[in-house]
Amino acid sequence: MNKKEATAEEQEIRNREHSDAGKKLKDVEYCAEAKCTNLVQVVDAGATGFTRVWKQATAKEDIPQKRLEDFADIIHDLIHVFGLDDADNTLFNIFWHPDDEDLMGFNRNRLIFLNLAHYAKKDVPLDMAYIEWYYIIAHEMAHSKTPFHDEHHELLFAALSSHYLPKLHKVPEVFNALECGMGCS
Repeated sequence: MNKKEATAEEQEIRNREHSDAGKKLKDVEYCAEAKCTNLVQVVDAGATGFTRVWKQATAKEDIPQKRLEDFADIIHDLIHVFGLDDADNTLFNIFWHPDDEDLMGFNRNRLIFLNLAHYAKKDVPLDMAYIEWYYIIAHEMAHSKTPFHDEHHELLFAALSSHYLPKLHKVPEVFNALECGMGCS
C-alpha cells in the first residue's frame, strides 16, 4: 500500500505537532491541525457577532444558518466564562467541515478553530452542549502554550478546566441543568 507523499505544509504541521514532545504524546485525531488546512473565510457571518466563520473549501453542504447562530451563542457565552470578552476578535473562529464531523477543533498559530459540523452532528441538549464545548475550548486554549498532547498539555488543560468551572456553573443553561439534576421536578 503506497502512502501519499506529504506536502510541505503537512510536513511543517507534523514537525510542529511532534518535535520535542513529552513522554505521553498521542496521535490525537479530534483536534489535529493537519486534518483541516484548506479553509476559506465566509464573508457573511450572519448573527455570529464578532466570531469569524470559515468553510472547508471542499465542503459541498451549505452552512446551516440556524445551527450557526445557536453555536455562536454558545461560543460567545463560553468566551465570557473564560474571561476573554476583551480578547482580540480573531482568537475564536468557527469553521464548517461537514466531511469531518469528528474533528472538534484545532489551534493554529494560537487561534482557536471550532467545528460547527461536530456541534450540528451531536445534537445534544443545550446544557450538555455548553459543558462539552467548555472542555473542548479549554483543551484548545492549552494548545496555545504547548502544541503537544503530552503531560504538559494535560496539566494545563486540567488547570484551565478547574479554574473556570465555577463560572461555567453560573451560565443559566448549565445552572438550571445542574439544579434539576439534583432533584427538581
